[in-house]
Amino acid sequence: MVAVRLGLCFYSSAIAENYAEDSETFSLLKSMNKEYPKTFSLLKSCLQDADKNVRRSAVFAIAEYHQDNPEALPLLKSSLQDEDEIVRRFAVYAIARNYQDNPETLPLLKSCLQDEDASVRSAAVRTIAINSKKDPETLALFKSCLEDKDGRVRRVAVYAIAKNYNKDPQTLPFLKSCLRGEDAYMREEAVDAIARHYKEYPETFPLVKSCLQDEHENVRRNAVFAIAEYYVEDPEALPLLKSCLQDEHENVREAAVREIAECYREDAETFLLLKSCAQFDNNYWVRDAALDALGTDWAAEEGMFDLFYNCALNDPFVREKDWQQNPRQTALAILLQYYYDAPRTLELLRDRAENDPDEKLRQYAQEKLKRWENLQSF
Repeated sequence: MVAVRLGLCFYSSAIAENYAEDSETFSLLKSMNKEYPKTFSLLKSCLQDADKNVRRSAVFAIAEYHQDNPEALPLLKSSLQDEDEIVRRFAVYAIARNYQDNPETLPLLKSCLQDEDASVRSAAVRTIAINSKKDPETLALFKSCLEDKDGRVRRVAVYAIAKNYNKDPQTLPFLKSCLRGEDAYMREEAVDAIARHYKEYPETFPLVKSCLQDEHENVRRNAVFAIAEYYVEDPEALPLLKSCLQDEHENVREAAVREIAECYREDAETFLLLKSCAQFDNNYWVRDAALDALGTDWAAEEGMFDLFYNCALNDPFVREKDWQQNPRQTALAILLQYYYDAPRTLELLRDRAENDPDEKLRQYAQEKLKRWENLQSF
């Protein structure tokens, strides 16, 4: 029965995902949803379901398709008290998105700043920043959130102050003080905010560059993103990003790989750097990012078949978590896309289907092999 109830709610989610950019179809499906009186009653009952996934989906469906129903806002308000933090967070976003002009919305969002869960408080700060730019109390609210016990909330508070008050003469000095502070969450957001809102200021690029030496990897990673987004034309940018390929943390190296590949495709050294990272970096995530970039823009270059083949066969990845991306699988997928008719590709596919030490890759290879064999039978 849980599957049936989830199906009802996910039906709405699927419509939103598949037709959100097609306004005519989206409007038609919304009206169809409203035309069935039992739909809203069923969704209401789903908010009381014992399964939290059902309640989460019901919040989305009610907000998306029944926001004009007079019962909708009271129902979403009640979901702010749900025992599941994700239901409460969904309700925050649903209320903020669909009831921006309702006088109850801002007080409701402010009340969520007292929620016991940091992700709900963060959502409240973010939605207040987006929806309530003209409210005179919000700056004081955001400043109070800088004292929150959870770094995620403090980080979003920095974002909110920078977003809504970047014209205030006190904001840039405040952001600079964040960069000098001990709070890595606030430094992480401050480097992006300074680059985003003050990129033309002469002191900004030196500040962003200095963050590449920060002790915390997330600050350094955000500095990589800021340089690539706002200073890509500066002659110092590419050498700085190349230096980040030697960073001690894989998150920073992975970011540098992706930004170099994206922003400097035409640079002669980029291809060589990516090949080196794909084969020799000591972290699977960095190797996978480099393989992905090579497969996107350089798959047809001379010698690339052998590189992908060797990576698919010999990459040292060992799975520890189910969500991890295996570089051997990435390399094999590139071979199947661009070199599907090469005899060695089929040979490798059969070998990986039988012998790869990663069960997920074996399953992937078996599915691809079965599909190939089915095609040959026609």
